[in-house]
Amino acid sequence: MKKSFLIMIIAIQSLMAEGYYEVVKVASDDFLFVRSSPSSKSPLVGKLPPYEYDVEMQRCKPNSNWCLIMQYENDELTGWVNKKYLKRQSSVVGGSHGGLNGKVKNVASNDVLHLRQYPTSKSKKMGSLKYNAKSLRVMAIRGKWCFVVDNYRNQQGWAHSRFIDVY
Repeated sequence: MKKSFLIMIIAIQSLMAEGYYEVVKVASDDFLFVRSSPSSKSPLVGKLPPYEYDVEMQRCKPNSNWCLIMQYENDELTGWVNKKYLKRQSSVVGGSHGGLNGKVKNVASNDVLHLRQYPTSKSKKMGSLKYNAKSLRVMAIRGKWCFVVDNYRNQQGWAHSRFIDVY
């Protein structure tokens, strides 16, 4: 009886881990290394940048910090990572649904809103939006940051939500 109960708990914990995650606790100039097996000594099969999202957790090794992941936008990268560097993804609004409409707000007419590579103000600038930019697509929201696509000017990046009006 105790053995079957323990197996059931392990199965439930493994299922609870499944879903989409983002990379956290990795310095902006570093990577999360993906390994061929659940060990820091196993060969590398790839790497994920900080704040990477849409990392699908397949399953976790019981009584371990290691989880099998897949990241489709990274050449279908599959391998093992330490789960302390993953956080359950929050508020994806885009994907196949195409996101939400958005426009720039709270930016002076003589200024621009910078789009960032990652959802942090210290991240590399990837482009900029005019103070009156409209017809934006908000594809994801991570905390106080929005991932914005401007198809008119062919640019995308993260912007703080206080500067984006989602409608």
